[in-house]
Amino acid sequence: MKVCSLIVNTMFLLASINVFASEYSVEQGLARFVADVKAHNYHKTKKLHSSDTYYDMNGEINAYVFTYVLPNNTRDKEKQPQQAVTVKVTPEVAPESFLDRKQKLTTLRQQKVEQKEVIQARNELSQLEKQMRQRDRFVTIVISASLEKGPVLDRYFGLPHHIYKQGLIKAQATKQGRALPSQAKVIMLSPQELYFGLDEQKSVVSKSKSATSTDNKAKLTISLMSINNGSVKNRVIPQQIRASKVQETSELEIPREWKIFRSVYQNREVK
Repeated sequence: MKVCSLIVNTMFLLASINVFASEYSVEQGLARFVADVKAHNYHKTKKLHSSDTYYDMNGEINAYVFTYVLPNNTRDKEKQPQQAVTVKVTPEVAPESFLDRKQKLTTLRQQKVEQKEVIQARNELSQLEKQMRQRDRFVTIVISASLEKGPVLDRYFGLPHHIYKQGLIKAQATKQGRALPSQAKVIMLSPQELYFGLDEQKSVVSKSKSATSTDNKAKLTISLMSINNGSVKNRVIPQQIRASKVQETSELEIPREWKIFRSVYQNREVK
């Protein structure tokens, strides 16, 4: 009887979670509409270069990423509005070169040499990163995939971090004896915390401190490689995030800006 009750409660909870997720999730079309408006209002462009998706640790979509070509861009002037722009890493900004310059800066700081040398090395590294990001050529807009947060999570000049740093992370992973999956998902814990998922999931059993308790729970962990510095860490996948939200509130207050965008988008579709 207890087993049947547990199954029914679990099914009800999962159904509630699915309703919550679908009701407050943002479809890609709406996200693209918001990004187009922001790109046009702030940067006078709708010339899309690329789009991508960020996920959470449960594999659910966390955000949509749109990169646009800036206007008055002589290198891409002849390209059509929806034509993808080919981006190549030139030999001057090859990953190995960047990592060598970064190591040089670290060494100079440790050796406590003259400040002039440190400043010069730092400026050289900064210039290389600027070339890799191509800040004068692109602007990136990160749109939330949930109505729980405001539409724009981040907006900055240049290519997305996971694009321009991918070569660096691969080179660093090779040095560590690791291989970055060719189709590695980008995991976003926050706009400033981006990771490549390494597809290395492990089940860890956490035992209760009570000697009489048999409530040992298996937790699933995932290996993440930081897009910021290439470090690898294991994180426990939070399975009950959505469940707790369903229990806390039955109705979420959607930000006003989302309401406006959604209304305009839906009316636009009807027309």
